[in-house]
Amino acid sequence: MEPPKHSLEELLLDFHLDRLSEQDRLWIEAELQRDVELRAKSERLGQMLRPLDHWTVQMAPSQLVDKVLEHTERIGRAPVSPGVDDGYSGRSFSLPVRELLAVAACIALLAGVFV
Repeated sequence: MEPPKHSLEELLLDFHLDRLSEQDRLWIEAELQRDVELRAKSERLGQMLRPLDHWTVQMAPSQLVDKVLEHTERIGRAPVSPGVDDGYSGRSFSLPVRELLAVAACIALLAGVFV
């Protein structure tokens, strides 16, 4: 058998994850029988991956994506006064008109005091 074109470390990982073709699996098994150092690497890798065999993944709620999108749309909308075209699609962050006028008045007063 000829050796595969992947690195030995990739082959060992794929061997432990059962992602090898039949030919590559047979080649790596033969190499594991022949090479003691490779067998030791394979055993260490197997020990490292063993907890994954016992790990269970909980399924996400069925409507999770829809709920997240709905929530982000609700939060992302900025209040826009009716009939006011701010040049944006209504999704930009902007201050309400009263607060903006209050800030402008404060700046004008401060500029007047300094002049």
